[in-house]
Amino acid sequence: MSACVKVMVLVTIALALVTGCAGTTPPPTPVSPSATPIPLNATSAPPTSTVPRAAILATKPTLAPTATPTPTATTRPTNTPTPTGTLPASRMPGQVLHKNSFESGISQWQQRVGTLNHTTSEYHTAPGAAKMTTAKPDGFGGYSGTSGHCIDLGGELEIRPGAGGQKRVTFEVYLKTAESIMATNLGVYFHTAQGCKGTFTTDTSPAGIGKGQDWTLVSTAGAIPDTTKSIDIVVHAMGMNNSAAVYIDDVQVYVSGATQSAVKP
Repeated sequence: MSACVKVMVLVTIALALVTGCAGTTPPPTPVSPSATPIPLNATSAPPTSTVPRAAILATKPTLAPTATPTPTATTRPTNTPTPTGTLPASRMPGQVLHKNSFESGISQWQQRVGTLNHTTSEYHTAPGAAKMTTAKPDGFGGYSGTSGHCIDLGGELEIRPGAGGQKRVTFEVYLKTAESIMATNLGVYFHTAQGCKGTFTTDTSPAGIGKGQDWTLVSTAGAIPDTTKSIDIVVHAMGMNNSAAVYIDDVQVYVSGATQSAVKP
Protein backbone atom coordinates (compact mmCIF):
# COMPACT_ATOMS: atom_id res chain seq x y z
CA MET A 1 0.00 0.00 0.00
CA SER A 2 1.37 3.26 -1.08
CA ALA A 3 1.73 6.25 1.18
CA CYS A 4 -1.09 8.11 -0.53
CA VAL A 5 -3.46 5.26 0.06
CA LYS A 6 -2.57 5.23 3.79
CA VAL A 7 -3.31 8.90 4.03
CA MET A 8 -6.65 8.48 2.34
CA VAL A 9 -7.61 5.63 4.67
CA LEU A 10 -6.71 7.62 7.77
CA VAL A 11 -8.68 10.63 6.54
CA THR A 12 -11.69 8.45 5.82
CA ILE A 13 -11.56 6.89 9.31
CA ALA A 14 -11.24 10.31 10.96
CA LEU A 15 -14.23 11.69 9.08
CA ALA A 16 -16.28 8.66 10.10
CA LEU A 17 -15.44 9.18 13.80
CA VAL A 18 -16.29 12.88 13.69
CA THR A 19 -19.59 12.20 11.98
CA GLY A 20 -20.57 9.52 14.54
CA CYS A 21 -19.74 11.73 17.52
CA ALA A 22 -21.68 14.67 16.21
CA GLY A 23 -24.80 12.58 15.66
CA THR A 24 -24.88 11.17 19.17
CA THR A 25 -27.36 12.93 21.65
CA PRO A 26 -26.15 13.13 25.27
CA PRO A 27 -28.46 11.63 27.91
CA PRO A 28 -30.74 14.10 29.71
CA THR A 29 -29.66 15.49 33.11
CA PRO A 30 -31.93 14.16 35.88
CA VAL A 31 -33.93 16.90 37.71
CA SER A 32 -34.76 16.62 41.37
CA PRO A 33 -38.48 16.33 41.82
CA SER A 34 -38.36 18.86 44.70
CA ALA A 35 -36.70 21.58 42.69
CA THR A 36 -39.01 24.26 41.45
CA PRO A 37 -38.23 25.60 38.01
CA ILE A 38 -37.23 29.21 38.01
CA PRO A 39 -39.02 31.25 35.34
CA LEU A 40 -36.77 32.95 32.93
CA ASN A 41 -38.19 36.37 33.81
CA ALA A 42 -37.82 35.86 37.58
CA THR A 43 -35.89 38.44 39.60
CA SER A 44 -34.10 38.17 42.99
CA ALA A 45 -36.40 40.74 44.68
CA PRO A 46 -38.31 39.35 47.72
CA PRO A 47 -42.07 39.07 47.43
CA THR A 48 -43.99 42.20 48.23
CA SER A 49 -45.92 42.09 51.56
CA THR A 50 -49.65 42.20 51.22
CA VAL A 51 -50.11 43.69 54.75
CA PRO A 52 -51.12 47.39 54.61
CA ARG A 53 -48.46 49.87 55.77
CA ALA A 54 -50.87 51.39 58.29
CA ALA A 55 -51.26 48.00 59.99
CA ILE A 56 -47.49 47.57 60.18
CA LEU A 57 -47.08 50.97 61.78
CA ALA A 58 -49.93 50.23 64.16
CA THR A 59 -48.16 47.12 65.48
CA LYS A 60 -44.82 48.85 66.03
CA PRO A 61 -44.12 49.10 69.78
CA THR A 62 -44.00 52.64 71.11
CA LEU A 63 -41.16 53.42 73.56
CA ALA A 64 -42.43 54.92 76.81
CA PRO A 65 -40.94 58.34 77.53
CA THR A 66 -38.22 58.30 80.20
CA ALA A 67 -39.49 59.83 83.41
CA THR A 68 -37.53 62.85 84.55
CA PRO A 69 -36.48 62.29 88.18
CA THR A 70 -37.96 64.79 90.60
CA PRO A 71 -35.09 66.72 92.24
CA THR A 72 -34.78 65.98 95.93
CA ALA A 73 -34.52 69.03 98.14
CA THR A 74 -31.17 69.23 99.85
CA THR A 75 -31.43 70.00 103.52
CA ARG A 76 -28.85 72.44 104.76
CA PRO A 77 -26.88 70.73 107.53
CA THR A 78 -27.60 72.13 110.93
CA ASN A 79 -24.57 73.31 112.80
CA THR A 80 -24.08 71.12 115.82
CA PRO A 81 -23.64 73.37 118.82
CA THR A 82 -20.36 72.98 120.60
CA PRO A 83 -21.09 71.11 123.81
CA THR A 84 -20.74 73.30 126.81
CA GLY A 85 -18.39 71.75 129.30
CA THR A 86 -19.57 71.28 132.84
CA LEU A 87 -18.30 74.05 135.00
CA PRO A 88 -15.73 72.87 137.51
CA ALA A 89 -17.04 72.46 141.01
CA SER A 90 -15.09 75.54 142.03
CA ARG A 91 -17.29 77.71 139.79
CA MET A 92 -20.69 76.36 140.86
CA PRO A 93 -22.91 78.31 143.27
CA GLY A 94 -22.10 77.78 146.90
CA GLN A 95 -21.63 79.44 150.25
CA VAL A 96 -18.34 81.28 150.18
CA LEU A 97 -16.27 80.65 153.29
CA HIS A 98 -13.18 82.56 152.26
CA LYS A 99 -12.07 84.90 149.46
CA ASN A 100 -8.77 86.63 149.14
CA SER A 101 -7.13 88.44 146.23
CA PHE A 102 -4.37 89.98 148.37
CA GLU A 103 -5.17 93.50 147.19
CA SER A 104 -3.60 95.17 150.16
CA GLY A 105 -1.78 92.52 152.15
CA ILE A 106 -1.61 88.97 153.49
CA SER A 107 -3.19 89.49 156.89
CA GLN A 108 -5.65 86.60 156.42
CA TRP A 109 -2.91 84.10 155.59
CA GLN A 110 -0.16 82.67 157.75
CA GLN A 111 3.32 81.50 156.91
CA ARG A 112 4.04 77.99 158.27
CA VAL A 113 7.35 77.10 156.60
CA GLY A 114 9.54 79.48 154.59
CA THR A 115 8.51 83.10 154.13
CA LEU A 116 5.30 84.80 152.95
CA ASN A 117 5.15 88.38 151.70
CA HIS A 118 2.87 90.70 149.75
CA THR A 119 4.04 91.66 146.24
CA THR A 120 2.86 94.00 143.51
CA SER A 121 5.40 92.84 140.91
CA GLU A 122 3.42 89.65 140.14
CA TYR A 123 -0.33 89.14 140.38
CA HIS A 124 -3.25 87.43 138.66
CA THR A 125 -5.66 90.20 139.63
CA ALA A 126 -4.30 93.67 140.28
CA PRO A 127 -2.88 95.15 142.35
CA GLY A 128 -1.03 92.40 144.21
CA ALA A 129 -0.54 88.78 145.26
CA ALA A 130 1.14 86.72 147.97
CA LYS A 131 4.68 85.48 147.42
CA MET A 132 5.84 82.36 149.25
CA THR A 133 9.55 81.50 149.30
CA THR A 134 10.94 78.11 150.26
CA ALA A 135 13.45 77.55 153.06
CA LYS A 136 15.29 74.65 154.63
CA PRO A 137 13.84 74.03 158.09
CA ASP A 138 15.92 72.45 160.82
CA GLY A 139 15.97 68.67 160.59
CA PHE A 140 14.48 68.67 157.13
CA GLY A 141 16.44 67.44 154.15
CA GLY A 142 14.99 69.76 151.47
CA TYR A 143 13.69 73.23 150.76
CA SER A 144 9.98 73.75 151.30
CA GLY A 145 7.32 76.35 151.88
CA THR A 146 3.86 76.15 153.47
CA SER A 147 1.25 78.88 153.84
CA GLY A 148 -2.44 78.71 154.63
CA HIS A 149 -5.57 80.00 156.28
CA CYS A 150 -7.75 78.50 159.02
CA ILE A 151 -11.56 78.78 158.64
CA ASP A 152 -13.69 78.25 161.75
CA LEU A 153 -17.08 76.77 160.90
CA GLY A 154 -18.90 76.88 164.21
CA GLY A 155 -22.52 75.81 163.68
CA GLU A 156 -22.70 76.87 160.03
CA LEU A 157 -22.70 73.36 158.60
CA GLU A 158 -26.33 72.90 159.63
CA ILE A 159 -27.48 75.68 157.21
CA ARG A 160 -25.41 74.42 154.26
CA PRO A 161 -27.22 71.36 152.84
CA GLY A 162 -25.42 69.21 150.32
CA ALA A 163 -26.61 66.46 147.99
CA GLY A 164 -28.04 63.65 150.08
CA GLY A 165 -26.95 65.43 153.23
CA GLN A 166 -23.29 65.22 152.14
CA LYS A 167 -21.41 68.51 152.35
CA ARG A 168 -18.37 69.19 150.19
CA VAL A 169 -15.86 71.99 150.31
CA THR A 170 -13.94 73.33 147.30
CA PHE A 171 -10.60 75.12 147.54
CA GLU A 172 -9.31 76.93 144.46
CA VAL A 173 -6.40 79.27 143.89
CA TYR A 174 -4.31 80.72 141.06
CA LEU A 175 -0.62 79.79 141.28
CA LYS A 176 2.52 80.86 139.42
CA THR A 177 5.88 79.17 139.97
CA ALA A 178 9.52 80.03 139.40
CA GLU A 179 11.90 77.70 137.56
CA SER A 180 13.47 76.72 140.89
CA ILE A 181 10.19 75.29 142.22
CA MET A 182 10.03 71.51 141.95
CA ALA A 183 6.34 70.98 142.79
CA THR A 184 3.31 72.50 144.49
CA ASN A 185 0.26 70.95 146.12
CA LEU A 186 -3.00 72.09 147.73
CA GLY A 187 -4.14 70.72 151.08
CA VAL A 188 -7.52 70.78 152.86
CA TYR A 189 -7.57 69.52 156.45
CA PHE A 190 -10.73 69.01 158.52
CA HIS A 191 -10.20 69.61 162.25
CA THR A 192 -12.46 68.50 165.07
CA ALA A 193 -11.83 71.74 167.00
CA GLN A 194 -11.91 75.40 166.11
CA GLY A 195 -8.69 77.21 165.35
CA CYS A 196 -7.57 74.22 163.25
CA LYS A 197 -6.71 72.26 166.36
CA GLY A 198 -7.43 68.77 167.52
CA THR A 199 -7.35 65.75 165.24
CA PHE A 200 -7.77 66.21 161.51
CA THR A 201 -8.51 64.24 158.37
CA THR A 202 -8.33 64.98 154.66
CA ASP A 203 -10.46 63.78 151.74
CA THR A 204 -9.13 65.76 148.80
CA SER A 205 -7.24 64.73 145.69
CA PRO A 206 -3.71 66.05 145.12
CA ALA A 207 -3.65 69.15 142.93
CA GLY A 208 -0.76 71.41 141.94
CA ILE A 209 1.63 72.55 139.22
CA GLY A 210 5.33 72.13 138.50
CA LYS A 211 8.18 74.52 137.88
CA GLY A 212 8.13 77.55 135.63
CA GLN A 213 4.34 77.67 135.19
CA ASP A 214 2.40 80.85 134.46
CA TRP A 215 -0.80 81.66 136.32
CA THR A 216 -2.86 78.48 136.52
CA LEU A 217 -6.14 77.74 138.30
CA VAL A 218 -5.67 74.81 140.66
CA SER A 219 -8.61 73.28 142.51
CA THR A 220 -9.37 70.44 144.89
CA ALA A 221 -12.51 69.36 146.76
CA GLY A 222 -13.52 66.92 149.43
CA ALA A 223 -16.34 65.74 151.70
CA ILE A 224 -16.66 67.51 155.05
CA PRO A 225 -16.93 65.11 158.00
CA ASP A 226 -19.82 65.79 160.37
CA THR A 227 -17.40 66.37 163.26
CA THR A 228 -15.57 69.21 161.48
CA LYS A 229 -15.29 72.49 163.40
CA SER A 230 -12.61 74.17 161.30
CA ILE A 231 -10.98 73.77 157.90
CA ASP A 232 -7.32 74.49 157.20
CA ILE A 233 -6.53 75.37 153.57
CA VAL A 234 -2.84 75.14 152.68
CA VAL A 235 -0.46 75.66 149.75
CA HIS A 236 2.67 73.48 149.88
CA ALA A 237 5.78 73.86 147.72
CA MET A 238 9.12 72.09 147.24
CA GLY A 239 12.06 74.10 145.94
CA MET A 240 15.65 73.65 144.78
CA ASN A 241 17.02 76.37 147.06
CA ASN A 242 16.02 78.92 149.68
CA SER A 243 14.82 81.46 147.10
CA ALA A 244 12.35 79.36 145.07
CA ALA A 245 9.12 81.35 144.83
CA VAL A 246 5.42 80.55 144.41
CA TYR A 247 2.92 83.35 143.75
CA ILE A 248 -0.62 82.95 145.17
CA ASP A 249 -3.72 84.93 144.16
CA ASP A 250 -7.53 84.87 143.91
CA VAL A 251 -8.23 82.30 146.59
CA GLN A 252 -11.78 81.03 147.09
CA VAL A 253 -13.17 78.39 149.44
CA TYR A 254 -16.85 77.46 149.55
CA VAL A 255 -19.32 74.71 150.26
CA SER A 256 -21.18 73.53 147.14
CA GLY A 257 -24.97 73.44 147.15
CA ALA A 258 -25.31 76.06 149.83
CA THR A 259 -28.41 78.22 149.99
CA GLN A 260 -26.89 81.13 151.84
CA SER A 261 -23.76 83.24 151.29
CA ALA A 262 -21.25 84.38 153.83
CA VAL A 263 -17.69 85.59 153.71
CA LYS A 264 -15.33 84.52 156.43
CA PRO A 265 -12.23 86.57 157.29
